[in-house]
Amino acid sequence: MNPMAYVPMVLKTRARAALKRNFSAALMICFLASLPSLMAQAFITMATLKIAPVLNAFTDGVYVAYDEAAKGLMSAADLSAKLRALLDPLPGNMLAAAEWLPTAILVCFGLSLLLSFLHISQTYAELRLLRSETITAGDALSRVNCFFRAVGLELWRALWVFLWCLPGLAVMILGSLADSRSLFSFAYTTGMILTVGLAGRAVLRYLLAPCVMADKPEQGPVACVRESKTLMQGRVGRLLLVLLSFILAVLVINWVSAILEGLSPVVGLLASMFLSLIISLYTDTTVCAFYEQCVDDTAKAPVYTFDGPGGPGSGEGKTPLYPEDRQMNADEKEEKM
Repeated sequence: MNPMAYVPMVLKTRARAALKRNFSAALMICFLASLPSLMAQAFITMATLKIAPVLNAFTDGVYVAYDEAAKGLMSAADLSAKLRALLDPLPGNMLAAAEWLPTAILVCFGLSLLLSFLHISQTYAELRLLRSETITAGDALSRVNCFFRAVGLELWRALWVFLWCLPGLAVMILGSLADSRSLFSFAYTTGMILTVGLAGRAVLRYLLAPCVMADKPEQGPVACVRESKTLMQGRVGRLLLVLLSFILAVLVINWVSAILEGLSPVVGLLASMFLSLIISLYTDTTVCAFYEQCVDDTAKAPVYTFDGPGGPGSGEGKTPLYPEDRQMNADEKEEKM
């Protein structure tokens, strides 16, 4: 295994070179695959714009109440009553301003699950670009035959991530039963760290499963998750570094979007969606390049034979058998047969 091949800059260079071959088709495919998440982002932004006046009215009322109290125009009891009058209707007013948001988010989640085959199609297109093949916008439906398997893959991955969260959740639940406040804080903090750490590791271990399904559509969800886990052995930290290398780009996008939203909410929303789409395409293609490197290194890895007097498993006479040697042995067996 060549460690330099997993350096984020090397993988990003491969991804950029691949996307330059047909960026417009890749962007269109990514747009179709990201449509549910883009819709959710638009709904959240719209809800924020509706909730903002409610929060502004609340903060203005609190500021006026404290100002009057500081000038001696309001007693402590009146201040408490005023704050309670402002705070009590706040949750109801926020829900009334965006009562449709939870339903919209659930619809987007359902669409994302049902249209998960589009993400498999996008991954397949990115793999083809990395292999110097030609793609078109029509390749957005190239893996429609994986419809049910893609849904099963997302559910299977989510199940395993949830199972890895259980130890941390158990620690937090046990901590909530403690009488000591310090023990509760310690257990809650420990459980949260454990949950985030184990869940993050599980997400990274199974992150290559869509690449496996895109590359081998005949495999089922269980086989894809198992192969992803095999490919990620000893490489979880490397993939984490690759993903962390995109943090700066995400921060820049958020900064630019915040500036544009100050000028015009609609322009800011459109700019945020467009820039997010580009960084999503760039990130996914880089992950596909990581997958290609993992597959290449796994294929070149030797299988050790044990030809010593102690027999298999003795550790004596440990001899590496490389892929070309295995092929030669297979050819020799065919000739003997």
